[in-house]
Amino acid sequence: MKKIIVSLLILSGCVMAGSKSTLVTDGSNERSASELKTQIDAAVKALDKDGLFKLAMDLCDIPSPTGYEEAAAEMYHERMRQAGLHSTLQPFAPGRSTVLGTYKGTGGGKTLMFIGHLDTFLRFDEKGQPNLKPPSAKIVDSKWVYGTGMSNMKGALAAYLAAVKAVKKAKIPLSGDVLIAGSAGAMQNSPVDEFQEGCYRGYAVGTQHMLVRGAVADMCVLGEPTKLDIVTQHFGHTHVKISIGPKRNAINSSAEIIRALEEWTPDYQRRKTVAGMIPDVKVIAIKGGNPWRPWPAMDADLYVHVETPPKELPITVKHEIRKVLNKVRKKNPELKVTAELYATNPGAFVPEDNPIVTAVREAHTHTFGKAPRIGAVNWHSDATHLNRYGVPTVNYGASRQTGPGVPGGDHLHVDDLVDMTRVYIDLIVRVCGASAL
Repeated sequence: MKKIIVSLLILSGCVMAGSKSTLVTDGSNERSASELKTQIDAAVKALDKDGLFKLAMDLCDIPSPTGYEEAAAEMYHERMRQAGLHSTLQPFAPGRSTVLGTYKGTGGGKTLMFIGHLDTFLRFDEKGQPNLKPPSAKIVDSKWVYGTGMSNMKGALAAYLAAVKAVKKAKIPLSGDVLIAGSAGAMQNSPVDEFQEGCYRGYAVGTQHMLVRGAVADMCVLGEPTKLDIVTQHFGHTHVKISIGPKRNAINSSAEIIRALEEWTPDYQRRKTVAGMIPDVKVIAIKGGNPWRPWPAMDADLYVHVETPPKELPITVKHEIRKVLNKVRKKNPELKVTAELYATNPGAFVPEDNPIVTAVREAHTHTFGKAPRIGAVNWHSDATHLNRYGVPTVNYGASRQTGPGVPGGDHLHVDDLVDMTRVYIDLIVRVCGASAL
């Protein structure tokens, strides 16, 4: 489960249940608060909970580690077609596809997108091959829904479609369109050196492909596991390869550079902390030498992960690392060392007064009777690219539970899965709905 590591702020002035709603409309077909509530309640009542659970488990039963998403995309594509959506598969590499489904309104309203990644964490079997045989999904004790990728984030993908089906079943009129996108390659994998296969190509590669091929909207919700908090910003991730040599015993020289990085890190973290969130900096790999012969390594490589604040661009990492290496060179002029960025993924930021934040806040408040929290996280999401393409996007979804008495494994509580879907139903009606009068 992804971890929220910053202070979460209660929104002041949030709309509470029963008060007048701020409607997201085109201004020509506004509904009264009572009509809006009636529509939302009718759609929520139409939710097929058993169908929601089954779809979530069916999605989890299809193995889709990063690089192998095509089968899951095809299954989600077919389920959206069966539900009456116009769905399109978008292949972009061998064995990899994204899928985009549209539930059309009458026109003139806002277009709301729900997007989620189809891929799950890449795990290898005892032979070093991707594990394509996940354990079967199941419901335990009538309260835990289990499955590979359930919380991150096939449960949310199931919730999107279940929400649209509920709105359709309740015959709620919509003027705006609802887009459901299943993306591929969202995991934090970066191709480098000999690691170039599809399973190493992540960081929103499928979403970027989708955005230039029709996935446009006025606003978007990404159902990453956030404990049903609204995440409006997250840090960026930049990966750096530092190459040492040729130099006799380059591994010893790499130790000098690691020490220099360790001396620089506290100051970098102090300067780049945002909302109490401290950016992570770490050496993630080292390569050099031949263990089968007793000769010193002439070359060595360090691979470094550096997080950047939500509004800062990756180029700052290049400048920071260059300063660190220049200090090392001053102490050791003969040292040959270079640095290159091999992954540049900026952070994401949406202002708290953006209409998508307002809409999610009001939908959450109507569902739970209290305002949601707003937070920032250190993990990366596809919201980076959506926001940069002009589609304001927040992360909002249910998370697996942890703690004493909670069973392990990838899961969601049935109530959390249902509640998340209820909020998505509310959002659809609130953002895309039209007056029935």
